[in-house]
Amino acid sequence: MVYVFTFIGEFGYELLNWQGTIRKWIKENKKEDDKIVICSRKGLDLMYEFADYYFDIYKLESLQNVVGDCYTSYVFIDDTGPHLNRKQWKVTRTGKHIDEIKQDVKQLVTSSISTHDDIDWTWSCDYKVMDNCHFGLERPGGRGGIYNNGSNQLDFNNSVYTKLLPENSLRDQVESKLGFSLDDDYILCQTGFRKGYELSKVRIDHNPIIDKLKEECKVVLMDFKTNKLNDSFSNFDDNYKTIQVEDLKEQSVLISNAKRCVFFTEGHLRSHTYLPPMFGKDIEVIAAKDIFSFAEAPLEFWNKNVFTFGGQMIAKPYEDIT
Repeated sequence: MVYVFTFIGEFGYELLNWQGTIRKWIKENKKEDDKIVICSRKGLDLMYEFADYYFDIYKLESLQNVVGDCYTSYVFIDDTGPHLNRKQWKVTRTGKHIDEIKQDVKQLVTSSISTHDDIDWTWSCDYKVMDNCHFGLERPGGRGGIYNNGSNQLDFNNSVYTKLLPENSLRDQVESKLGFSLDDDYILCQTGFRKGYELSKVRIDHNPIIDKLKEECKVVLMDFKTNKLNDSFSNFDDNYKTIQVEDLKEQSVLISNAKRCVFFTEGHLRSHTYLPPMFGKDIEVIAAKDIFSFAEAPLEFWNKNVFTFGGQMIAKPYEDIT
């Protein structure tokens, strides 16, 4: 049997739930002759070292103009969109755009893999129970969550987590971008923002914090943008020298070699802050104090149940350090 797992939602849900659930299912149910196919965005094959085949589906036209939302994707309707206040948005999570994504993914996979075996398709946008493993988000209910509250609670017994390994083959490539050796001490910084998801209105002044960090050693500011519609992005002010990373593979090299990881996040606790602990690295999260009070920021819950291989999330309220 060929098992195809396709993720079309938000990165945080893929990192903290989806990939771990696939690991659990494989550990308990995969047969020797079964083949595993993973379909997701560029560079995330680093998270799926167990896959027999990996396909970057975000180059597909059907994925370009949809917005990742939990495990699914939505499209704007009635001429609304990110140019408007979120209260004015009108979206749909079902319909033609989902059908087109599935059609394109099936075409990509079946045209690339020669097999006479049956194919079992598992889509993140469709809730599915397979061999007692729960994939996607059940509504109403609560399975499939990543936080620690009500209907969005992470069932860590439904997943297997493992420390991710950096893509060390890219070391020379990353050092060329940096202009110095990764053996040098440096503090890695990244920020994160997503339009329309501003639960906190506090804006961070990066200047005094970065200037203070520079007194300790080099500081590397990492910008990142997927170029996908209304995705989260990292973008420091123009007066900073930044390094632009291509994907998770380059990020993994920078994270794993950093002396410290000090990440900013604005409006919400964005998913880029989850990454260093997955590589066994502590992360100091600088955010407005109210963000750490949100149900969507259960740092200690994750530290205890997910990040069990060396790295922890450490809250650094912005108001306290300034």
